[in-house]
Amino acid sequence: MTQPHPTGHDDEVTLSDVVGKLWAGRGVVVALAALGLCAGLFSALMQVARTSHAMEYYVELSGIEKARYPNGTAFSPQDLLAPAVIDKLRRAALPGIDSIEIRDAFTVTFANPTTEAILLKFRQRTAGADVTVAELNTIGAQFDEELANSIQQMLRISMDFGTLGLNEGQARNVITALPEFWSEVYTTQFRVLDDTTLQGQSIIEDAGLDQAIGVIEADRTLTTMRAGLTVLANDNRLALLQTGDGQTPEDLASQLDTFDSVYLSPVISRELASNEAMTSFYINDISLEIERLNESVASLDATVNNITLILGGQARVPANLDQDGFRGTPNGLRVSDGAFGDIVELANRASLATYLTSVFERRHDYIRERAALEARLRQISESPALSSAFVDAAQERWSSLIGSYNALLTGARQVIRQRSGELHRPAIAPRKIGTTYAEPLTLFGAIGLLAGLLVGATASLVRPVRQRPAAETATRFPKEAA
Repeated sequence: MTQPHPTGHDDEVTLSDVVGKLWAGRGVVVALAALGLCAGLFSALMQVARTSHAMEYYVELSGIEKARYPNGTAFSPQDLLAPAVIDKLRRAALPGIDSIEIRDAFTVTFANPTTEAILLKFRQRTAGADVTVAELNTIGAQFDEELANSIQQMLRISMDFGTLGLNEGQARNVITALPEFWSEVYTTQFRVLDDTTLQGQSIIEDAGLDQAIGVIEADRTLTTMRAGLTVLANDNRLALLQTGDGQTPEDLASQLDTFDSVYLSPVISRELASNEAMTSFYINDISLEIERLNESVASLDATVNNITLILGGQARVPANLDQDGFRGTPNGLRVSDGAFGDIVELANRASLATYLTSVFERRHDYIRERAALEARLRQISESPALSSAFVDAAQERWSSLIGSYNALLTGARQVIRQRSGELHRPAIAPRKIGTTYAEPLTLFGAIGLLAGLLVGATASLVRPVRQRPAAETATRFPKEAA
Protein backbone atom coordinates (compact mmCIF):
# COMPACT_ATOMS: atom_id res chain seq x y z
CA MET A 1 0.00 0.00 0.00
CA THR A 2 1.40 3.43 -0.89
CA GLN A 3 2.25 5.84 2.05
CA PRO A 4 1.15 9.54 1.71
CA HIS A 5 4.10 12.08 1.41
CA PRO A 6 4.06 15.31 3.49
CA THR A 7 3.57 18.42 1.50
CA GLY A 8 5.42 20.89 3.94
CA HIS A 9 8.88 21.13 5.56
CA ASP A 10 9.22 19.96 9.20
CA ASP A 11 12.03 22.49 10.12
CA GLU A 12 10.14 25.64 9.02
CA VAL A 13 9.37 28.14 11.91
CA THR A 14 6.46 30.47 11.48
CA LEU A 15 5.42 33.57 13.42
CA SER A 16 2.57 31.62 14.87
CA ASP A 17 5.05 29.10 16.22
CA VAL A 18 7.05 31.92 17.96
CA VAL A 19 3.92 33.46 19.41
CA GLY A 20 2.77 30.09 20.48
CA LYS A 21 6.02 29.36 22.27
CA LEU A 22 5.97 32.77 23.99
CA TRP A 23 2.39 32.25 25.05
CA ALA A 24 3.21 28.81 26.28
CA GLY A 25 6.07 30.21 28.37
CA ARG A 26 4.26 33.34 29.48
CA GLY A 27 4.64 32.37 33.12
CA VAL A 28 8.44 32.29 32.79
CA VAL A 29 8.49 35.63 30.93
CA VAL A 30 6.38 37.40 33.55
CA ALA A 31 8.34 35.88 36.44
CA LEU A 32 11.73 36.87 35.02
CA ALA A 33 10.48 40.38 34.10
CA ALA A 34 9.23 40.92 37.64
CA LEU A 35 12.52 39.59 39.01
CA GLY A 36 14.50 41.97 36.75
CA LEU A 37 12.33 44.92 37.78
CA CYS A 38 12.89 44.16 41.46
CA ALA A 39 16.64 43.79 40.91
CA GLY A 40 16.77 47.12 39.05
CA LEU A 41 14.87 48.95 41.76
CA PHE A 42 17.09 47.44 44.45
CA SER A 43 20.20 48.50 42.54
CA ALA A 44 18.81 52.01 42.22
CA LEU A 45 18.18 52.23 45.94
CA MET A 46 21.70 51.00 46.66
CA GLN A 47 23.11 53.54 44.20
CA VAL A 48 21.21 56.39 45.82
CA ALA A 49 22.37 55.26 49.24
CA ARG A 50 25.99 55.26 48.07
CA THR A 51 25.71 58.60 46.25
CA SER A 52 26.96 61.58 48.30
CA HIS A 53 24.49 64.42 48.43
CA ALA A 54 25.88 67.88 47.70
CA MET A 55 24.78 71.46 48.11
CA GLU A 56 25.97 74.58 46.27
CA TYR A 57 25.92 78.22 47.27
CA TYR A 58 26.85 81.27 45.17
CA VAL A 59 28.25 84.42 46.79
CA GLU A 60 29.21 87.70 45.15
CA LEU A 61 32.57 89.18 46.11
CA SER A 62 32.56 92.72 47.48
CA GLY A 63 35.61 94.98 47.56
CA ILE A 64 37.77 92.40 45.79
CA GLU A 65 38.89 93.64 42.38
CA LYS A 66 40.88 91.53 39.92
CA ALA A 67 41.50 88.82 42.54
CA ARG A 68 42.94 91.25 45.10
CA TYR A 69 41.76 92.32 48.52
CA PRO A 70 41.24 96.04 49.27
CA ASN A 71 44.78 96.30 50.67
CA GLY A 72 46.31 94.78 47.51
CA THR A 73 46.90 91.26 48.85
CA ALA A 74 46.22 88.51 46.31
CA PHE A 75 42.90 86.68 46.73
CA SER A 76 42.26 83.03 45.97
CA PRO A 77 39.05 80.98 46.34
CA GLN A 78 41.10 78.63 48.51
CA ASP A 79 41.29 81.38 51.13
CA LEU A 80 37.83 80.25 52.23
CA LEU A 81 39.38 76.88 53.12
CA ALA A 82 42.30 78.31 55.08
CA PRO A 83 43.08 76.42 58.31
CA ALA A 84 41.99 79.36 60.49
CA VAL A 85 38.63 79.52 58.71
CA ILE A 86 37.99 75.76 58.80
CA ASP A 87 38.98 75.59 62.46
CA LYS A 88 36.53 78.38 63.31
CA LEU A 89 33.78 76.61 61.35
CA ARG A 90 34.54 73.32 63.11
CA ARG A 91 34.37 74.85 66.59
CA ALA A 92 31.17 76.72 65.82
CA ALA A 93 29.12 74.22 63.80
CA LEU A 94 30.91 70.84 63.45
CA PRO A 95 32.68 70.12 66.75
CA GLY A 96 32.69 66.35 66.32
CA ILE A 97 34.32 66.26 62.87
CA ASP A 98 38.01 66.51 62.01
CA SER A 99 39.17 69.68 60.24
CA ILE A 100 40.66 67.72 57.34
CA GLU A 101 37.34 65.96 56.68
CA ILE A 102 35.54 69.30 56.72
CA ARG A 103 38.00 70.83 54.28
CA ASP A 104 37.78 67.84 51.91
CA ALA A 105 33.99 68.15 51.86
CA PHE A 106 34.16 71.69 50.43
CA THR A 107 35.04 72.92 46.96
CA VAL A 108 35.35 76.65 46.23
CA THR A 109 35.89 77.98 42.71
CA PHE A 110 35.33 81.09 40.64
CA ALA A 111 31.98 80.68 38.85
CA ASN A 112 29.18 82.87 37.60
CA PRO A 113 25.86 81.57 36.24
CA THR A 114 25.46 84.74 34.15
CA THR A 115 28.42 83.94 31.91
CA GLU A 116 26.00 82.42 29.41
CA ALA A 117 24.64 85.91 28.72
CA ILE A 118 28.17 87.13 27.96
CA LEU A 119 28.69 84.22 25.57
CA LEU A 120 25.39 85.02 23.82
CA LYS A 121 26.40 88.67 23.52
CA PHE A 122 29.73 87.64 21.98
CA ARG A 123 28.05 85.31 19.49
CA GLN A 124 25.64 88.04 18.42
CA ARG A 125 28.46 90.53 17.85
CA THR A 126 30.46 88.06 15.75
CA ALA A 127 27.52 86.63 13.80
CA GLY A 128 27.77 89.16 10.96
CA ALA A 129 29.52 88.07 7.78
CA ASP A 130 31.17 91.47 7.32
CA VAL A 131 33.19 91.35 10.59
CA THR A 132 36.84 91.99 9.82
CA VAL A 133 39.77 90.25 11.44
CA ALA A 134 40.75 93.42 13.31
CA GLU A 135 37.22 93.84 14.64
CA LEU A 136 37.13 90.18 15.64
CA ASN A 137 40.39 90.56 17.57
CA THR A 138 39.06 93.63 19.35
CA ILE A 139 35.80 91.91 20.23
CA GLY A 140 37.73 88.86 21.41
CA ALA A 141 39.92 90.94 23.71
CA GLN A 142 36.87 92.71 25.14
CA PHE A 143 35.13 89.37 25.59
CA ASP A 144 38.11 87.87 27.45
CA GLU A 145 38.31 90.84 29.81
CA GLU A 146 34.56 90.95 30.44
CA LEU A 147 34.37 87.20 30.99
CA ALA A 148 37.34 87.20 33.38
CA ASN A 149 35.92 90.10 35.39
CA SER A 150 32.50 88.45 35.52
CA ILE A 151 33.82 85.09 36.68
CA GLN A 152 36.14 86.60 39.29
CA GLN A 153 33.29 88.50 40.91
CA MET A 154 31.42 85.42 42.14
CA LEU A 155 32.27 82.21 43.98
CA ARG A 156 30.61 78.81 43.84
CA ILE A 157 30.81 76.97 47.17
CA SER A 158 29.86 73.30 47.01
CA MET A 159 29.72 70.93 49.97
CA ASP A 160 29.41 67.16 50.07
CA PHE A 161 27.29 67.00 53.20
CA GLY A 162 26.67 63.27 52.83
CA THR A 163 30.25 62.52 53.86
CA LEU A 164 29.85 64.71 56.93
CA GLY A 165 26.67 62.97 58.04
CA LEU A 166 24.53 66.10 57.85
CA ASN A 167 20.94 66.47 56.80
CA GLU A 168 19.80 69.11 54.35
CA GLY A 169 18.91 71.70 56.99
CA GLN A 170 22.24 71.34 58.78
CA ALA A 171 24.10 71.54 55.48
CA ARG A 172 22.33 74.77 54.59
CA ASN A 173 23.47 76.39 57.85
CA VAL A 174 27.06 75.18 57.49
CA ILE A 175 27.53 76.23 53.86
CA THR A 176 26.24 79.74 54.53
CA ALA A 177 28.47 80.05 57.61
CA LEU A 178 31.70 79.33 55.70
CA PRO A 179 31.95 82.70 53.85
CA GLU A 180 30.89 84.50 57.03
CA PHE A 181 33.80 83.01 58.98
CA TRP A 182 36.17 83.66 56.06
CA SER A 183 35.19 87.33 56.04
CA GLU A 184 35.60 87.60 59.80
CA VAL A 185 38.98 85.86 59.93
CA TYR A 186 40.52 87.73 57.01
CA THR A 187 39.32 91.16 58.13
CA THR A 188 40.27 90.78 61.80
CA GLN A 189 43.25 88.41 61.91
CA PHE A 190 44.79 88.98 58.47
CA ARG A 191 43.55 92.60 58.15
CA VAL A 192 43.00 92.50 54.39
CA LEU A 193 41.04 95.75 54.62
CA ASP A 194 43.94 97.66 56.18
CA ASP A 195 46.26 99.87 54.24
CA THR A 196 49.44 97.85 53.64
CA THR A 197 51.48 100.63 55.20
CA LEU A 198 49.55 100.15 58.46
CA GLN A 199 50.34 96.45 58.71
CA GLY A 200 52.90 95.73 61.40
CA GLN A 201 52.57 99.22 62.91
CA SER A 202 50.84 98.16 66.12
CA ILE A 203 52.83 98.40 69.36
CA ILE A 204 52.10 95.46 71.64
CA GLU A 205 53.73 96.76 74.83
CA ASP A 206 55.92 99.62 75.92
CA ALA A 207 59.62 99.12 76.63
CA GLY A 208 61.15 99.73 80.04
CA LEU A 209 63.09 103.00 80.08
CA ASP A 210 65.21 102.04 83.10
CA GLN A 211 67.53 99.80 81.07
CA ALA A 212 69.77 100.35 78.04
CA ILE A 213 68.01 97.75 75.89
CA GLY A 214 64.67 99.30 76.77
CA VAL A 215 65.60 102.80 75.63
CA ILE A 216 67.06 101.48 72.38
CA GLU A 217 63.84 99.61 71.73
CA ALA A 218 61.86 102.75 72.56
CA ASP A 219 63.92 104.71 70.04
CA ARG A 220 63.10 102.16 67.30
CA THR A 221 59.44 102.13 68.34
CA LEU A 222 59.30 105.89 68.10
CA THR A 223 60.34 105.67 64.43
CA THR A 224 57.60 103.13 63.75
CA MET A 225 54.96 105.27 65.43
CA ARG A 226 55.96 108.33 63.41
CA ALA A 227 55.63 106.36 60.17
CA GLY A 228 52.17 105.09 61.16
CA LEU A 229 50.95 108.55 62.15
CA THR A 230 52.17 109.94 58.82
CA VAL A 231 50.04 107.38 56.99
CA LEU A 232 46.98 108.27 59.06
CA ALA A 233 47.48 112.02 58.62
CA ASN A 234 47.83 111.71 54.83
CA ASP A 235 44.69 109.58 54.42
CA ASN A 236 41.57 111.73 54.09
CA ARG A 237 39.45 108.96 55.61
CA LEU A 238 41.62 108.74 58.74
CA ALA A 239 43.10 112.20 59.25
CA LEU A 240 40.23 113.31 61.52
CA LEU A 241 40.30 110.23 63.76
CA GLN A 242 40.46 111.01 67.48
CA THR A 243 41.33 109.10 70.61
CA GLY A 244 39.13 109.09 73.68
CA ASP A 245 40.69 112.34 74.90
CA GLY A 246 40.39 114.03 71.48
CA GLN A 247 43.90 113.54 70.04
CA THR A 248 44.23 113.44 66.26
CA PRO A 249 47.16 111.81 64.37
CA GLU A 250 48.82 115.21 63.95
CA ASP A 251 48.38 115.99 67.66
CA LEU A 252 49.97 112.69 68.64
CA ALA A 253 52.87 113.22 66.22
CA SER A 254 53.59 116.56 67.87
CA GLN A 255 53.51 114.95 71.30
CA LEU A 256 55.97 112.29 70.13
CA ASP A 257 58.43 115.00 69.10
CA THR A 258 58.07 116.62 72.51
CA PHE A 259 58.57 113.31 74.31
CA ASP A 260 61.65 112.58 72.21
CA SER A 261 63.37 115.85 73.02
CA VAL A 262 62.27 116.25 76.64
CA TYR A 263 62.23 112.67 77.96
CA LEU A 264 63.69 110.05 75.64
CA SER A 265 66.92 111.80 74.64
CA PRO A 266 68.10 112.42 78.23
CA VAL A 267 67.15 108.89 79.27
CA ILE A 268 69.03 107.38 76.30
CA SER A 269 72.14 109.43 77.19
CA ARG A 270 72.01 108.30 80.82
CA GLU A 271 71.41 104.59 80.17
CA LEU A 272 73.97 104.24 77.38
CA ALA A 273 76.61 106.07 79.40
CA SER A 274 76.47 103.27 81.96
CA ASN A 275 76.67 100.41 79.45
CA GLU A 276 79.71 100.51 77.18
CA ALA A 277 78.78 97.38 75.20
CA MET A 278 75.31 98.66 74.32
CA THR A 279 76.73 102.11 73.61
CA SER A 280 79.23 100.69 71.10
CA PHE A 281 76.53 98.65 69.39
CA TYR A 282 74.10 101.56 69.26
CA ILE A 283 76.69 103.99 67.89
CA ASN A 284 77.80 101.52 65.23
CA ASP A 285 74.20 100.89 64.19
CA ILE A 286 73.47 104.60 63.85
CA SER A 287 76.74 105.20 61.97
CA LEU A 288 75.87 102.54 59.39
CA GLU A 289 72.44 104.07 58.90
CA ILE A 290 74.00 107.51 58.40
CA GLU A 291 76.34 106.06 55.76
CA ARG A 292 73.39 104.54 53.94
CA LEU A 293 71.55 107.85 53.97
CA ASN A 294 74.67 109.65 52.70
CA GLU A 295 74.86 107.27 49.76
CA SER A 296 71.16 107.76 49.02
CA VAL A 297 71.51 111.55 49.11
CA ALA A 298 74.58 111.38 46.83
CA SER A 299 72.65 109.24 44.35
CA LEU A 300 69.76 111.69 44.32
CA ASP A 301 72.16 114.60 43.88
CA ALA A 302 73.56 112.92 40.77
CA THR A 303 70.04 112.40 39.47
CA VAL A 304 69.19 116.06 40.07
CA ASN A 305 72.35 117.15 38.25
CA ASN A 306 71.53 115.00 35.20
CA ILE A 307 67.96 116.27 35.01
CA THR A 308 69.16 119.87 35.33
CA LEU A 309 71.56 119.37 32.42
CA ILE A 310 68.79 117.93 30.28
CA LEU A 311 66.37 120.73 31.08
CA GLY A 312 69.03 123.34 30.44
CA GLY A 313 70.09 121.88 27.06
CA GLN A 314 68.71 122.69 23.62
CA ALA A 315 66.23 120.46 21.87
CA ARG A 316 67.77 118.43 19.07
CA VAL A 317 66.65 119.60 15.60
CA PRO A 318 64.74 116.77 13.93
CA ALA A 319 65.56 115.80 10.34
CA ASN A 320 63.43 114.69 7.36
CA LEU A 321 61.59 117.98 6.83
CA ASP A 322 59.85 118.76 3.58
CA GLN A 323 60.92 121.59 1.28
CA ASP A 324 58.77 124.13 3.15
CA GLY A 325 60.23 123.24 6.55
CA PHE A 326 57.18 121.31 7.71
CA ARG A 327 56.93 117.81 9.18
CA GLY A 328 54.22 115.44 8.02
CA THR A 329 52.15 113.62 10.62
CA PRO A 330 50.31 110.29 10.24
CA ASN A 331 46.92 112.00 10.06
CA GLY A 332 47.98 114.19 7.16
CA LEU A 333 48.57 117.41 9.09
CA ARG A 334 51.69 119.47 8.46
CA VAL A 335 53.40 120.82 11.58
CA SER A 336 56.32 123.19 11.36
CA ASP A 337 59.59 121.88 12.77
CA GLY A 338 59.75 124.65 15.34
CA ALA A 339 56.26 123.96 16.64
CA PHE A 340 56.88 120.22 16.69
CA GLY A 341 60.10 120.66 18.61
CA ASP A 342 58.42 122.98 21.08
CA ILE A 343 55.68 120.42 21.72
CA VAL A 344 58.19 117.65 22.32
CA GLU A 345 60.35 119.83 24.51
CA LEU A 346 57.40 121.01 26.60
CA ALA A 347 56.22 117.44 27.12
CA ASN A 348 59.69 116.31 28.13
CA ARG A 349 60.19 119.25 30.46
CA ALA A 350 56.83 118.68 32.17
CA SER A 351 57.60 115.02 32.73
CA LEU A 352 61.11 115.68 34.00
CA ALA A 353 59.93 118.53 36.22
CA THR A 354 57.39 116.26 37.92
CA TYR A 355 60.01 113.59 38.47
CA LEU A 356 62.49 116.18 39.75
CA THR A 357 59.96 117.31 42.36
CA SER A 358 59.64 113.76 43.70
CA VAL A 359 63.42 113.44 43.80
CA PHE A 360 63.74 116.62 45.87
CA GLU A 361 61.07 115.34 48.29
CA ARG A 362 62.91 112.06 48.85
CA ARG A 363 66.20 113.91 49.22
CA HIS A 364 64.65 116.16 51.87
CA ASP A 365 63.35 113.14 53.80
CA TYR A 366 66.78 111.47 53.74
CA ILE A 367 68.51 114.63 54.95
CA ARG A 368 66.00 115.02 57.77
CA GLU A 369 66.54 111.41 58.89
CA ARG A 370 70.31 111.88 58.75
CA ALA A 371 70.12 115.04 60.84
CA ALA A 372 68.04 113.25 63.48
CA LEU A 373 70.57 110.40 63.68
CA GLU A 374 73.50 112.80 63.93
CA ALA A 375 71.74 114.62 66.76
CA ARG A 376 71.21 111.31 68.51
CA LEU A 377 74.94 110.55 68.27
CA ARG A 378 75.77 113.87 69.88
CA GLN A 379 73.32 113.15 72.70
CA ILE A 380 74.97 109.82 73.48
CA SER A 381 78.21 111.53 74.50
CA GLU A 382 76.37 113.39 77.25
CA SER A 383 75.71 111.85 80.67
CA PRO A 384 72.98 113.81 82.42
CA ALA A 385 72.12 113.12 86.03
CA LEU A 386 68.46 112.15 86.08
CA SER A 387 66.38 111.33 89.11
CA SER A 388 64.29 108.19 89.37
CA ALA A 389 61.19 110.36 89.46
CA PHE A 390 62.11 111.76 86.06
CA VAL A 391 62.53 108.24 84.62
CA ASP A 392 59.20 107.18 86.12
CA ALA A 393 57.51 110.20 84.60
CA ALA A 394 59.07 109.37 81.23
CA GLN A 395 57.84 105.79 81.50
CA GLU A 396 54.33 106.90 82.34
CA ARG A 397 54.30 109.36 79.47
CA TRP A 398 55.62 106.70 77.08
CA SER A 399 52.91 104.22 78.06
CA SER A 400 50.24 106.87 77.53
CA LEU A 401 51.56 107.71 74.05
CA ILE A 402 51.58 104.05 73.02
CA GLY A 403 48.02 103.60 74.26
CA SER A 404 46.84 106.61 72.26
CA TYR A 405 48.69 105.40 69.17
CA ASN A 406 47.16 101.92 69.31
CA ALA A 407 43.72 103.46 69.85
CA LEU A 408 44.14 105.47 66.63
CA LEU A 409 45.19 102.35 64.71
CA THR A 410 42.18 100.43 66.03
CA GLY A 411 39.86 103.25 65.04
CA ALA A 412 41.46 103.42 61.59
CA ARG A 413 40.84 99.73 60.97
CA GLN A 414 37.22 100.05 62.07
CA VAL A 415 36.65 102.99 59.75
CA ILE A 416 38.19 101.14 56.80
CA ARG A 417 36.10 98.05 57.52
CA GLN A 418 32.88 100.02 57.82
CA ARG A 419 33.49 101.84 54.57
CA SER A 420 34.60 98.72 52.74
CA GLY A 421 31.68 96.61 53.99
CA GLU A 422 31.68 92.84 53.97
CA LEU A 423 33.85 90.83 51.61
CA HIS A 424 30.85 89.03 50.14
CA ARG A 425 27.11 89.18 49.54
CA PRO A 426 24.75 86.23 49.01
CA ALA A 427 23.95 85.79 45.31
CA ILE A 428 22.01 82.53 44.94
CA ALA A 429 20.49 80.76 47.94
CA PRO A 430 21.90 77.33 48.86
CA ARG A 431 20.33 74.51 46.89
CA LYS A 432 20.70 70.77 46.94
CA ILE A 433 22.30 69.12 43.94
CA GLY A 434 23.24 65.57 43.03
CA THR A 435 21.31 62.36 42.44
CA THR A 436 17.57 62.23 43.18
CA TYR A 437 15.43 59.12 43.72
CA ALA A 438 13.25 59.53 40.63
CA GLU A 439 16.03 59.35 38.05
CA PRO A 440 17.85 56.21 39.26
CA LEU A 441 14.60 54.37 40.06
CA THR A 442 13.25 55.00 36.57
CA LEU A 443 16.51 54.17 34.83
CA PHE A 444 17.49 51.09 36.78
CA GLY A 445 13.87 49.83 36.93
CA ALA A 446 13.49 50.10 33.14
CA ILE A 447 16.81 48.34 32.55
CA GLY A 448 15.89 45.54 34.95
CA LEU A 449 12.43 45.12 33.39
CA LEU A 450 13.79 44.98 29.84
CA ALA A 451 16.51 42.55 30.89
CA GLY A 452 13.95 40.29 32.58
CA LEU A 453 11.67 40.35 29.51
CA LEU A 454 14.56 39.53 27.20
CA VAL A 455 15.80 36.65 29.34
CA GLY A 456 12.27 35.30 29.81
CA ALA A 457 11.51 35.50 26.08
CA THR A 458 14.78 33.79 25.21
CA ALA A 459 14.16 31.05 27.73
CA SER A 460 10.66 30.47 26.36
CA LEU A 461 11.86 30.25 22.75
CA VAL A 462 14.74 27.86 23.38
CA ARG A 463 12.79 25.62 25.72
CA PRO A 464 11.78 22.41 23.93
CA VAL A 465 8.06 21.88 23.50
CA ARG A 466 6.82 18.53 24.77
CA GLN A 467 5.09 16.61 21.94
CA ARG A 468 1.94 14.62 22.52
CA PRO A 469 2.16 10.87 21.60
CA ALA A 470 0.62 10.15 18.19
CA ALA A 471 -2.63 8.19 18.32
CA GLU A 472 -2.52 4.84 16.70
CA THR A 473 -4.65 4.77 13.64
CA ALA A 474 -6.53 1.52 13.18
CA THR A 475 -6.81 0.47 9.62
CA ARG A 476 -9.76 -1.62 9.02
CA PHE A 477 -9.65 -4.09 6.23
CA PRO A 478 -12.83 -5.50 4.82
CA LYS A 479 -13.48 -9.13 5.60
CA GLU A 480 -12.95 -11.38 2.78
CA ALA A 481 -16.04 -13.04 1.62
CA ALA A 482 -16.12 -16.59 2.60
